[in-house]
Amino acid sequence: MQNSRQYYDNSHDLITQKELAKAGELLWGAIAEATKALHLIVKNKPVDIHTDITKYLGQLAVQYGDTGKIKMEHVSAARQLHTNFYESDLVQQGESTFFEQYEYGRILFGFLMDLIERYPGITQ
Repeated sequence: MQNSRQYYDNSHDLITQKELAKAGELLWGAIAEATKALHLIVKNKPVDIHTDITKYLGQLAVQYGDTGKIKMEHVSAARQLHTNFYESDLVQQGESTFFEQYEYGRILFGFLMDLIERYPGITQ
């Protein structure tokens, strides 16, 4: 959990430095680490492959979608933050689109951390 929080904090630092692609990648890293931790807690087995992480996030979106706390748009936006770092030109995409994706990623991260904190015996 420490890595996840550190990645999250570092992503904010990079936003202030206008390093948007790096900030998005670190936010994706925070989300991925939190997802791995939650999967291990809930299912008692690790998940490491990006496609499996995204699949589990999708399952969570379906499971909790009616609460309004997480939607598939959050998952898609977070995944795009990762893709932006490797394959996309943020100038073409536009900063407003990036910041929308980033905000969805922040919501997703907060949701994951809330779920993790519900489990007794978890140290942050």
